[in-house]
Amino acid sequence: MPGNIRGLIKRIREQVRSALRFDGLQFRITVSSTIIALLAIALVSMALYFRYQENLIDRTLLNNSQLVEQVGVNLDTYLLEMTDLSKYLEVQIQESKNSAELERTFAVVSGMREDVVTMAVFDQSGDLLASSTERQLKPQLLEGEAIQSQDWFALAADKESSRPFSVPHVQNLFFNNYRWVISHSRAVRWDLLDPDEPVILLVDVNFRLIEQLCSQVQLGRRGYVFIMDSNGDIVYHPQQQMLYLGVKQEAVAEVMPLSDGSHQIEYNGQDLSASIYSLGESGWRLVGISYLDDIVTAVDDMRTLILILVLLGTLLVFLISVQLAAFMTRPLQRLQRRMKEVEAGALNTVAEEGGAYEIKQLAGSFNTMISQLQQLMNQIIDDHTKLRKSEMKALQAQINPHFLYNTLDSIVWLAEDGDNQSVVTMVSALARFFRLSISGGHDLITIADELRHAENYLIIQSIRYKDR
Repeated sequence: MPGNIRGLIKRIREQVRSALRFDGLQFRITVSSTIIALLAIALVSMALYFRYQENLIDRTLLNNSQLVEQVGVNLDTYLLEMTDLSKYLEVQIQESKNSAELERTFAVVSGMREDVVTMAVFDQSGDLLASSTERQLKPQLLEGEAIQSQDWFALAADKESSRPFSVPHVQNLFFNNYRWVISHSRAVRWDLLDPDEPVILLVDVNFRLIEQLCSQVQLGRRGYVFIMDSNGDIVYHPQQQMLYLGVKQEAVAEVMPLSDGSHQIEYNGQDLSASIYSLGESGWRLVGISYLDDIVTAVDDMRTLILILVLLGTLLVFLISVQLAAFMTRPLQRLQRRMKEVEAGALNTVAEEGGAYEIKQLAGSFNTMISQLQQLMNQIIDDHTKLRKSEMKALQAQINPHFLYNTLDSIVWLAEDGDNQSVVTMVSALARFFRLSISGGHDLITIADELRHAENYLIIQSIRYKDR
């Protein structure tokens, strides 16, 4: 197994090295396919990125709006309960025959509702008629004008006012009762007193429940919700003290003209999302603020992830392109090796006709060329052999008459000298010489015949030149 892995790594290394030859076909195929795939991956990644960013912003705004709406519904329900409690107490006041009976009703309600801090009834002069607590009014409030100057008293006495709830404040009517409350007040007719002079019913509820409902909402990493009234005054804010001290400002002016729903605003150079929900019973508006920069941070994380995936995809495409280019060019490489073999002189080489159609045609043409080249070489060899034979025959045709004439002339001289034995020997050698020269019309003779042929020739020459 390790050997197979090493072989695979070596093969991949060779393919990559081959793909990095800038003038090679494999390099061009690899680069072309990688660039095309990279462009496709980049376009798809950009489309996904922008689509993801758009969807993330829309989804975040929708989630924020739904969260704010849910909190608004809960606040509406709670404020409606306060209104219902106030209406119930109004009925009890109208039916009560004296202050003691009314205070017993207050005591029952206090036992049922822990969030109710104070219930009290004042006349138009500001004098206390009944209350749910045994604590005494503060001395400075014993004078009616001090009560009449209270915000909740003015709201109830103003018949044109549409604000039954006050802004949060410290309950400062009675001793040792300094909790943050919201006051709900209304003018109520008590027939026990003057029917033309309604009394003022005050119900103070603990602000902590509203604060808990709002503080539990998390809009992104830095988001929050706050409540403002119809005049733009802050009813609740998670950083209320900083607002009072002037350390922080809120985008109240930007939010005031907006309708319910989600909006994108700019405040102090920052892009914000404002989700608004109107609280019907109070005239308040619940506003959820989230920072779009928090969404951009998530988008940046997604962009980093997409970039990593693009790089990994590019590497994968490159490796696949190398393999694909190697597969496509392998028949050409085999054909190239066969050409080098032919270049070295191996004319019996046959190229494998495989791969794509064009490569098959090229390999077939190469094989046809080699076959024709072999035929041409064989023909050249045959022609050359025939030419040499023709030259030899022509040379023999020129030599034989001259040799025969000289030999016959030598025989005549020997006969005239009376050297009959030499004549017989020379004539016999000449006969054997020509018999071997003719050789029955064969182009090839044995070595023994060739030696005898040379021997006869030397015999003739030795007799002719015996004196030399």
